[in-house]
Amino acid sequence: MTLGDIRVLLALNHLLAAHPTLYTIALRVTDQWADLAFLATVAWLWFWRERAPAGDAHQPITRADSRARLVLLGTGAMSAYVIARLLALHFDRARPFATYLPVHGVPGAFEGLREFGTFPSDHAALLGALPVGFAEWGGLLASVWGALAALLLVVRIAVGFHYPSDMVAGALLGMAAAAAAMALYNRKGWPYRMANALVVGFSRPPYAYVLYAALVLVGIEFAMHFTHVLGLILILKQLISR
Repeated sequence: MTLGDIRVLLALNHLLAAHPTLYTIALRVTDQWADLAFLATVAWLWFWRERAPAGDAHQPITRADSRARLVLLGTGAMSAYVIARLLALHFDRARPFATYLPVHGVPGAFEGLREFGTFPSDHAALLGALPVGFAEWGGLLASVWGALAALLLVVRIAVGFHYPSDMVAGALLGMAAAAAAMALYNRKGWPYRMANALVVGFSRPPYAYVLYAALVLVGIEFAMHFTHVLGLILILKQLISR
């Protein structure tokens, strides 16, 4: 954390907190609205209609291919998320609102948030992964999610949840993980084969029932901001530290 980190944080936070209604909207944007936008995008790509990617009419993206890419992208993004949380627990940096800094908000803005492990941001790791991964479906989708991710990164700083360096480090981690996942897929090695073998099961009962049930559980965990994942990470940290 540097002096520049603090200055950017306080400048954005005080600018937003000066308008309580706008601050409240920002909280909803970084939480529920962002989640809904992500789930809607994933649902669209999951039920993808076969078409050729922009500029390449000879290599259409099939629904099975779209689903397999999502599986590998999800694996990469979750890996970045877990790594970010493990690093955050190691560095144990307090969130801005839990320090001596004059971070402002609205009543209840910081309730229920953990006050430690802010660097790097796990949210930023997920956000950084999305534009890179979604580029596989076309530049427009990548650009839209690039703009959304940038907005959400700034918003989470402005509401006082993170320092700029938290978000930058997390985003870079997520981008690297997504790029690696998509590179592995495009090489058509064993990750490609495993992802495609898995998605075949979604169209073959009774395996489809089990797989869709697992998918619902993942969606619920996402809606709960991976509460149980954090619990498992804390247990893992305790085992490692023994």
